[in-house]
Amino acid sequence: MASKRLEKKTAGEDFISRLPDDVLAHILSRLDTKEAIKTSILSSRWKNQWTLVYNLYFNMPSHVIGEHRRIWLLKFVGFVLSRCQSKEIQDFELKDCYFLRDADLPRLREWMCFAIERNVHSLTLKVQIRMERPVIRIPQTILTCKNLVKLNLGNWDAVLDIPDSTVCFPSLKILSIFVEYPDMVLMQKLFQSCPVLEELTIDGHLKRNENALTYIIVVPTLKILKISLSMINKIDATAHKFVVKAPNLEFLYIADDSLVSFMVDETPFLSKVYLVGKFDVLLYDIHPTMNEAKHAMQLLRAVNHAKFLSLSIPMTGVLTRALEGNLPSFPNLIRLELGYDMFYHWVLLPDFLNNAPNLVVLILKKDMVYFDTDDRIVRHPFESKSLPPCLGFHVKIIQLKIKEGVDDELRLVEYFLKNCKVLQRLYVDYDFHYKLKKFQRQILKFPRSSPVCMIEFRNTKVKG
Repeated sequence: MASKRLEKKTAGEDFISRLPDDVLAHILSRLDTKEAIKTSILSSRWKNQWTLVYNLYFNMPSHVIGEHRRIWLLKFVGFVLSRCQSKEIQDFELKDCYFLRDADLPRLREWMCFAIERNVHSLTLKVQIRMERPVIRIPQTILTCKNLVKLNLGNWDAVLDIPDSTVCFPSLKILSIFVEYPDMVLMQKLFQSCPVLEELTIDGHLKRNENALTYIIVVPTLKILKISLSMINKIDATAHKFVVKAPNLEFLYIADDSLVSFMVDETPFLSKVYLVGKFDVLLYDIHPTMNEAKHAMQLLRAVNHAKFLSLSIPMTGVLTRALEGNLPSFPNLIRLELGYDMFYHWVLLPDFLNNAPNLVVLILKKDMVYFDTDDRIVRHPFESKSLPPCLGFHVKIIQLKIKEGVDDELRLVEYFLKNCKVLQRLYVDYDFHYKLKKFQRQILKFPRSSPVCMIEFRNTKVKG
């Protein structure tokens, strides 16, 4: 009876509207700002509730086209900021905003000042300006913003006056910047003026320069470094250098079209390394020089103490050119992801297996990469003069991404099953159907030296 009376009493009541303002603000702050404003039509209780949100998310509207999108955005952001009552902004995000003009730069600076004055914690500005060389001056007040923990500046070069020998950004831990026309002095000052910086992302377009540029990254507190470089003009791009001095670095991601020179100081805590070649231009149209290949090998030697190493297919091909028996040892490596293609194939694999005595997980990813050159290396079957120690004692998981199901792939599978004495799982990923059943039957007939080894075939074209 009591439950029925309670049900009758509460029927039709709006529990959400009865929540305190701070709770509703917390809920609305999880929504896109446009969606939060829409709740103002629910009732008089909700009319101004959205003005208390502490997260502000802005982007170009999908329902407006052409120049009207820019005008809509300028008016909308201005309206929201004029009504915002929150004294402390957690997250201010302006992204996917295209076709702003140079005349809009003062407005953009006003928005930045608003966020800084409201003690913003995370500031993201990823906009595109219709200018030949978009450069935006950042308000000086950002230097002393005590609550700013994350700063993301994208699609334009930033200008900021940083005094000499001054500690700025007292709380900044995550920094992401875009570089096209870099001010080397500013960049070095910026990195050195962040006393607690832990994560740095650099997204850059390298252009031809009369003088080679040296990017110096000296951040003792840095734990995560991500560098993505695109190539505007191949000529002279590799003359640039990156010097990294981050003794506490744990994670390194480098995606590099241009194969510039990287000099990485000792990183005893480095755990995960991703070396990715995007190479849409480099390997399809322009063959890497031996000097460029040596840059890649130099970088590999600098990170040889990592526990996790991932090399993309183009990067594997480049390293093959500079191999010459000089692959470094990897004493701590327990997980290796190695890309390979139809030309360079298994050339690096024996050296990696012999030089990684503690390897536990091996992932081989195959794809097609074509070289427009006459001296390419064609179809090297897997060959190893002696059994790599890791196969007999440590490798427990192997994942093979197979494209063709040809004989040399079968021989590699047979070799692993025969020699991996503690192998627990062999995953064979495929995306072909021609003679698939025959391919699977052949693999299942191969003898296994590990009594607990299980083989699993996975169709990579089937999602989920």
